[in-house]
Amino acid sequence: MMIRGLGTVINALAIIAAAFGGMLTEAMLVNIAMTGGILIFCIGLNLIRENTVKVANLLPALVITVIIAMI
Repeated sequence: MMIRGLGTVINALAIIAAAFGGMLTEAMLVNIAMTGGILIFCIGLNLIRENTVKVANLLPALVITVIIAMI
């Protein structure tokens, strides 16, 4: 259980370091925030509906939004 929390902290620090290091533009950060909001909305849907959305399968969307913002 502690290992999962550690992975989350490491990923969050990597995103923060990339953002402050100038690797991510403002458009990329906005896209990541919007995609994250949609994923959180899907988690909420899972709490109130019988048919669930598999949110873990949608995580690659975070990478795809950054790639689209680079174009």
